[in-house]
Order: sequence, then C-alpha cells, then structure tokens
Amino acid sequence: ALFVYIAIKSRSFFALIVLFCSAAGGYLFHEVGYVDQLLWIFAAMAIGLLERNYLFLAALLLCLSVLIHEMSVFTIVPIVLAYAVVRKKLDGIAYAKLLIPPVALFLVISLFFQAVSFDTIKLYFENAMNCGSPIVRKEYFKHYLQPFRSESNVVYYSWQQFYMAILPIIVLACTLVLAIRKRLGLLRLQTLLILACCISPLSLGLFVADTSRWIFLGFAQVVIVSIIASWALRRNGFRNTFPGIPFAIALVLVGGLLQLTYFDHFSPRTLSPDNLRAFPNYVVEQLFNLPRPL
Repeated sequence: ALFVYIAIKSRSFFALIVLFCSAAGGYLFHEVGYVDQLLWIFAAMAIGLLERNYLFLAALLLCLSVLIHEMSVFTIVPIVLAYAVVRKKLDGIAYAKLLIPPVALFLVISLFFQAVSFDTIKLYFENAMNCGSPIVRKEYFKHYLQPFRSESNVVYYSWQQFYMAILPIIVLACTLVLAIRKRLGLLRLQTLLILACCISPLSLGLFVADTSRWIFLGFAQVVIVSIIASWALRRNGFRNTFPGIPFAIALVLVGGLLQLTYFDHFSPRTLSPDNLRAFPNYVVEQLFNLPRPL
C-alpha cells in the first residue's frame, strides 16, 4: 500500500509495475513479516518529517531504525539521504545532524554489542527446550556468536550472482544517476552519493550469507530511489518525471533477468492462464482455513 501510494504521488507506476512483475516482486510478498518492510515504513516516516523540516525528529527516527536492526544503515539511511540530496538539498551541517546520530549508534552497536556469548546462547537453548518451544533453524543462532567486524568475514556472493545480478544492478543504478543528474542539477559529489545510496544494500553480502535477500533489497533500492527522483522532478515543475528511456530499458532487462532463491525452497507460481484462473479460488480457500476465535 505504501509503495502504491508513493507511486501515485510521484507518477512512477512503470517502475513499480516492473518491481512487482520481477522476481523481486514475489520476494517482496514472500518475506512479509521480515524487518526489511518495517524499516521501509520508518524511511517513509523520516522522509515525511524531512518534508516538514523536522530534521531532529527524522534523525531520531533513523536512530530507532538502527535499534530495530543495524542493517538500516545500509538500507533506510541511504534512502532518506537520497531524498535529502535530490529534494531538500541541505547544507553540510544539516547533513551532519541527520546522519551522524544513526551512523554513530551503528558503530557503537557493531563495536560493543554485536556478538552474544556462547553461554548466553546455550542458556537460551536450554530455556527454550524446557518450555517446549521448538527451535527450527538452530544454525541461525551462529550469527549471534560472530562479531560484525570478525576476521572471518568473506564475500558471500557467488561469481554467477556477481555477473547476473550485482553487476547489472550497479549498471542500472548508474543509468538512473546519469539520467537525473542534469535534470536535477546535481553536483559530482551529490551524484556519487546518489549512486552509493542505490547500491548500498549490496554491501550486506560482505557480512551475512542471505545473498538473495540483499540482491532483492539492492534492486528494490534502485526502484525506490527512482521514485524519489521522480517525486523531486515533479515538485521542481518537470512535466515528464520519469528518469528516461535508457533507465526504463535497463530496468526491464535487469528485472526480467533477476533470479532469486526464495526461503525454504519455495518459488513463485508460473504465470499462466490456468494459474490466473485458479488463483481467486486459492485465496478463498486459504481465507476459510485461517484460525478462527472460539
């Protein structure tokens, strides 16, 4: 609903349709309940506060997003920064007030509170077993034992992912940035900042092995920044707010070729006439099977 509302406000339907029809669109709905989507709502709220010049409250909201999950430094903070660059064009002091608090909080968490001791993890397992709560993904808890700055960090992307997803998303981001640079009058430093904001979620592949998730977030990030750019173009009086034909072609190609591994061996339904006809009945069946209060 948030995506659709923003697309209506910025007239960015095409980018949103490509996102929904690509593998990232299925991934978007498959990971409902993940923290990523809650953080997007925080980003929208922070942008709303910036639009009303509540800089302190926007910075506070970004700090809260870091407390929810430190990955927001690679996802949400760059989205708000991209908005600040293309729409608000703040001065250096304002950028510092907006960015230093969440980044400093991220560093404190990463340096001093990231890892949990083995004894704490062991105690959690014992308590969980005693109260009868099943632990399905036991291997997940190994992430709590490894500091963010651990020397064992590696690049988790495969060479195939690099050539088929990472590199195309970077090219897509460059196409977007070049398309909006002249129209919005961006300086070289601002252009580089927007590019960094587009590809920042891909950096998460240096720390955690959920590579399909980071590729999904990277592709979605480019779409989100393109919507923000379209919004800025509209507010600046441009009649044609879409970033341009080269970006549209690159968006369709990258979105069409994007391949993601879904959780627990799931995959999207094949887009076919039979599946489209069967889908309404499937939804009704699932609704009737929901647990009901006595």
